[in-house]
Amino acid sequence: MNTMLRLTLFAAMVFVTSCDEEAKNGVLSGTGQAEEIAGQLSASGSPSIPSTPQYYNKYWNIPYLGINTPDNARKVDVYRPKDCVTGIELTNYPVVIFFQGAYMQTIDDDRRAKGEKLATVVCPIGIGVVSAGYVGLDPANPTGGVAFPDFVDECMAAVKWVYDNIGDYGGDNSRIVISGSSAGGLIAALLATDPQYQQSLPQGTVDGLMTFSSPLNLIAIQSIPGIQSTVLGQALNAAFPQSDDTAASPHTYAGEGDPQGLHFYGELNPPEGVPPELPGVGSSSVQFSNLLNAGNGVGAANAYLIPGFGHNTTPSVEWNTPMGEAQPNILAKIFLTNLWNLPVLPSCP
Repeated sequence: MNTMLRLTLFAAMVFVTSCDEEAKNGVLSGTGQAEEIAGQLSASGSPSIPSTPQYYNKYWNIPYLGINTPDNARKVDVYRPKDCVTGIELTNYPVVIFFQGAYMQTIDDDRRAKGEKLATVVCPIGIGVVSAGYVGLDPANPTGGVAFPDFVDECMAAVKWVYDNIGDYGGDNSRIVISGSSAGGLIAALLATDPQYQQSLPQGTVDGLMTFSSPLNLIAIQSIPGIQSTVLGQALNAAFPQSDDTAASPHTYAGEGDPQGLHFYGELNPPEGVPPELPGVGSSSVQFSNLLNAGNGVGAANAYLIPGFGHNTTPSVEWNTPMGEAQPNILAKIFLTNLWNLPVLPSCP
């Protein structure tokens, strides 16, 4: 990770922890240091970005296995950024691939909703999003469906599709970040760190990794007292047989040569009405980041507790308030902007 990125993320972290009132609401103020940080990233210099499709065009339900399956699970949605002044689609833009979570279940709405939320944050700074589905556990029968490693293999096929085809949508396949929410972040982390998946793409293809409220150490999480009686424990047992906990944990592989990363987690006891973070997610995110830093130098990965948030840390403009832009959005844009040294795009009303 370059020095500027480390310093900027550190500055953002220090500022967040020093502003108690704003931190309680999970936002940064639109003035002072926060404005300086957001100003270098936001197309308008404003702490808030309109939640409208003026910043991207959508290409939905593209099959990534070469066959047009009747369901939408094995398909991708492409959000191609565009100049919001001229309406012209951008070319040679970097790409964030996103995988949904939902307890490893096959839920198309979750993929689309969260993929588009991420697009509202990163497309305005010239980054495309590909939200990929997969066939996992059956929502109607949580103990049935597709288990590990099959659904991870499907997700690897989606990443390969992006590498082979994103150029047809104007994207740059040499600049890719893999990301995911909850279980999708676990899948993204496996694809970015497990050697068997790393070898499926040319070396250096994946520049970075972002996880949002993701369980990254299944061994530790499965050992939490009482976890087996929870929805999380039951889903993990169905998706990852205990004999596979080591192989299915990104924690097992994190180390030297892995992509730099950004890992968010929320509070176990967030404000009323906010879904609490899942047990073990915070500690496993910190442990995972520490392993990446040990192998690649301090600052290669950062784990952030997002104040005021629970199991809902995926960046989205809906978290913004009149007080300013939400912390997950600012941190994600700092990370991506510095990772790829992106230019500032024209502002839009």
